[in-house]
Amino acid sequence: MADLMPTQLCWQIPTNSVAHHTSRFASSNLIVRRGQPFDCTVYFNRTPQPGESLSFIAETGQSPSEANHTRTTFAVSALAGGCWSAVQVSRESNYVNFTISSPPVAPIGHYKLSLQVTCGNKVTSRLLGPFVLLFNPWCTGDPVHLANEAERQEYVLNENGIIFVGNAQYIEARGWYYGQFQQNILNLCLLLLDLSLYHRQDPAGDTSRRGDPRYVGRVVSSMVNGNNNDNGVLEGKWNADFAHHENPSRWSGSTAILQKWAQDKYRPVQYGQCWVFAGVAGTVLRCLGIPTRLVTNFNSAHDTNGNLSIDKYYDPTGKSLKIGEDSTW
Repeated sequence: MADLMPTQLCWQIPTNSVAHHTSRFASSNLIVRRGQPFDCTVYFNRTPQPGESLSFIAETGQSPSEANHTRTTFAVSALAGGCWSAVQVSRESNYVNFTISSPPVAPIGHYKLSLQVTCGNKVTSRLLGPFVLLFNPWCTGDPVHLANEAERQEYVLNENGIIFVGNAQYIEARGWYYGQFQQNILNLCLLLLDLSLYHRQDPAGDTSRRGDPRYVGRVVSSMVNGNNNDNGVLEGKWNADFAHHENPSRWSGSTAILQKWAQDKYRPVQYGQCWVFAGVAGTVLRCLGIPTRLVTNFNSAHDTNGNLSIDKYYDPTGKSLKIGEDSTW
């Protein structure tokens, strides 16, 4: 009898994408949220026989390992909370329906799913296909959980918003198109994590830490601001001379910025200012599943020496001296 091998995989994308609130993504790939079950169907070259046990292998990153929680093998038995698990739902002569669940703190990103067949002392495995795992504000075990459905709709799923700009005496509301579900934006958001200095300096450690939304937020914040040859998305400029590049006030959404960043081979787009950085960061975070709301501060201060005060210096006549770099605006 021929060895049992999977021949085809059906991700059941229409059903899974609705259940996981990922149906708005312009993608043909399976995109699911962690801590929540999803279904799939595996077709085989023949009917599985008694004595043949099945397990799945889920992997993410360049060098997946069990030590870093980026590779795990889990047998088909029963669903369990807090870990990768799988259960057989039904079977026919040449296919089996499975339900798979991930931990609510699993690293997010691109994954590969393989099937492992064990028969006696013989173990074989075969790649089934790729999928994407995101943060899950609908899962109570996920640190990004939001209990209020209206807030989830607004801070995760809404592609349009308002950013307040101007100054404390004249506040202006501008529309902003986040576009987190548009074509290729998810891939660019995940690539942004891979291009960061965090990842380039420690790929395995960085991938392992992507289960922590606080860590991912720091990486995104660093990468939205392009400096020090870190492949960041935007270059800031605050004077009126923008030459032949984009005036920051003309941007009205994030998708054009991210697409230009990719077209320019991941060189910072010229130019951005505070609200533009915030708009792009909002797109990336919402895309990855972290609920995000933009807040504008109109009375700002920058303490450069960490003494928790804004220092200004004057000579005996009261004339301001250009000493120190603390500022208010």
